Amino acid sequence: MLAAIAAADAICCLRLGQRSRDADHRAATALLSTVHPEGLDLAKALRIALDAKDPMHYATDYLTPDRHTAVLRAATTLTTAAQRMLPPRPDPPRTEPERHAAAG
Repeated sequence: MLAAIAAADAICCLRLGQRSRDADHRAATALLSTVHPEGLDLAKALRIALDAKDPMHYATDYLTPDRHTAVLRAATTLTTAAQRMLPPRPDPPRTEPERHAAAG
């Protein structure tokens, strides 16, 4: 559930250049929904995760196996989307021995 919140923030930063600063994480769903082209689906996933926040975080209630699965799927949707949106990482610089080996 916390991964879903972090991924939603990352998506908003990557695509919109901003994230929700509201203390209520639900405000982030409105911002996330504006991400093109999948924002509405991502906002739905975040709502699913947030609906379980209090029971999971504060142990006020137990989650059923079906609800637990839904939260995991929602978090996976968000984290996968965030990873997909990241720019490609450059290759790390080669060390001196690697440069010599590549030169042949």
